[in-house]
Amino acid sequence: MPVHVLPGRPPAVAACLLLRRPPWRPRPGAEDAGMPRRRRGLALTCLRTAAVLLALGAAQCVCAQEAPLVVGQIPETHSLSLLPPRAVLELLYRRQDDSTENQRDGDTPYQETRFEETLQLATTGSIYHPNLVDLSLAGTLGFTQTWIDDDSATDSESGILHEWDVSTAFLRKEPVGLTLYSRQRRGLLDREFGPSVDTTTTTAGAIVDIRSEWLPSRLEVSHVVEDQEAVSDTPGYTYAQDAVTWHSECRPTDRQEVTWDYSRIWKQESPGEAPEVAFDTQDLTLLHTYRFGAGDDYRLDSTLRDFRQTGEWDRQQRRWDQNLFLRHSEAFSTRYRYGLEQNSFGGIDETQRSAETGFTHRLHESLTTNATLGVKDLQRDDGGDSLETYGSLSPEYRKRVPFGQLTVSLSAGLDRQENETRAGVTQVTNSQATFTDDGPIILVGSQIIPASVVVTDSADRVTYTPVLDYTLTAVGDHIELKRVVGGRIANGQRVHIDYQLAPAPANTTTTRTESAGVRYDLQRGLLKGLAAYARYGTQDQDIDTDGILALTPNSYDDTTVGSEYRVWRLTFGVEHRDHDSLIAPFNSDRGSVRYAQRLDTATTLNLNGVYTVTDYPDSGNQVDLLTLGTSVQHQFTERLNASAAVLWRDEDDDLEGPTRGFEQDVQLRWSLRQTSVHLLFRNATLDTGTDSRAYQLVRVGLRREF
Repeated sequence: MPVHVLPGRPPAVAACLLLRRPPWRPRPGAEDAGMPRRRRGLALTCLRTAAVLLALGAAQCVCAQEAPLVVGQIPETHSLSLLPPRAVLELLYRRQDDSTENQRDGDTPYQETRFEETLQLATTGSIYHPNLVDLSLAGTLGFTQTWIDDDSATDSESGILHEWDVSTAFLRKEPVGLTLYSRQRRGLLDREFGPSVDTTTTTAGAIVDIRSEWLPSRLEVSHVVEDQEAVSDTPGYTYAQDAVTWHSECRPTDRQEVTWDYSRIWKQESPGEAPEVAFDTQDLTLLHTYRFGAGDDYRLDSTLRDFRQTGEWDRQQRRWDQNLFLRHSEAFSTRYRYGLEQNSFGGIDETQRSAETGFTHRLHESLTTNATLGVKDLQRDDGGDSLETYGSLSPEYRKRVPFGQLTVSLSAGLDRQENETRAGVTQVTNSQATFTDDGPIILVGSQIIPASVVVTDSADRVTYTPVLDYTLTAVGDHIELKRVVGGRIANGQRVHIDYQLAPAPANTTTTRTESAGVRYDLQRGLLKGLAAYARYGTQDQDIDTDGILALTPNSYDDTTVGSEYRVWRLTFGVEHRDHDSLIAPFNSDRGSVRYAQRLDTATTLNLNGVYTVTDYPDSGNQVDLLTLGTSVQHQFTERLNASAAVLWRDEDDDLEGPTRGFEQDVQLRWSLRQTSVHLLFRNATLDTGTDSRAYQLVRVGLRREF
């Protein structure tokens, strides 16, 4: 029989009570005539004894449990529960040497030696229950001693270091949950051929999650401050942002989806010696998607956006788009778009209406054809109206041929703009471009106002500073942008560019474009891995104007011929490009080699080399650029691993002079159980025609986990 622990009775008392006559004992006079009284009494005694032993055993098991569950009593709860903290003790030594030499200031050496001792504690826990209040706590506290020696004096200072990462989640399994977080983290940011920069990022905020099946939503309020501490004379940088974001989505039916996104951002930047930049932006986007037809082959997207910005540049944009996609068959689909956009900038209001249609046709798996036809009508309150009509056709053919694959692409387009006299400025926003070492970014147009050019990162978060991050050169009918080696813009980085167009006379601009490309990849035979390609593009632009101001048409012929060869683990490439243009013509020859392979289970090696020669006939300038880079990672033992990287840059510019950059980076890490030691050595030198800079960093750290 089961043993029940009586409510409100200790287990031992309950066991003693079982020695009394159980309720199923027969009343006197009701004994079974077939069983003698003596045998029946012995059986009852044995049952009571067994029940006592079972009750005492159950009592011992219950008392041995950490959190007993007693029927009839409220289980015991804890107001605060935390796991034992995890501790990390870290000792760090860092030495930085930065020396700059130029004709104006001479040699300006800078040395910094720093010791850091930090203790980190981290734990997780809850209040009453993890589903009620879930805690994640981590904090670092330490001391730092710094000795600075520059050309003028020697100084020393001590300070306190602190980092934290705290988050609290309330009601994480309920329909409405709240998360509060705050963190501060330190890091070291490396710049190519330049000094490393200490960064401190502080973030705090709150998130409200509405876990609704019909309307899931998230509302977040955040505050972010990022400080970059300069080394020697390197300009510092401070970024502060307060943001409110709201995201909601719902599905009224199986074929409909509505998405709502709203953000309010207050941003302020202090880029060292440059003037401060401050913005206040509001961005609201409402998207409705409706799928219909058999198999949901048709889709209608309706988008409504309202964007407002105040600060250094005030502008406002309202936009409504209707996009219809129809999939008629597996091989044929069409698309239709209508857009209405209203912009306001610099006291000028403009309204643009646009309509576009197109189709995509696939013939088997070989031929794919895209076609587009559209019109744009722009009306401005200063009289600078514009009507643009355009169309394009671009087929692409892929076919398996002997020994490989052949790809042929063609394209043709026609664009006609009828522009009335523009008395005010025109704002161009979020023009996308990529900084590369092959050449500068070219902004075509003699009406571009150089002082209005603003370059930001692709997320519009960081505003780059002229001279320190990039150079701007105005050459009459165009503007050239070139990144500064050692600045904040990396090679191959994509950016957004905003600028203004000055007033222009009435004109009619007709642009015709044609292009063709062919590529042959050998995938079998003795020459397996060899590929040859050629591209040709032409643009013929005609500008008809009665104004006094001459407008230079952007007409060009661009020819590219190249080849790639993949053999063993290497890839070789050669390319010649001839850009014959009325605006910024050039021709270039480029050779490259790449190697990327895991040599064995413990070693990975990467090699990359590019040599480019570019001639600019209009300016008589020639630029020779050689970049070499290699990196290797090796796992010596289970406890020891290492990585090394080397980067070399050799540039000869006939107008700006030579630039030599050399950078080495070595890292070692050894670990044994809970103890690890890491070593970092970085050396960078950069010599230009005006100055010479050398930077070294040594960092040694000891880390012990408890």
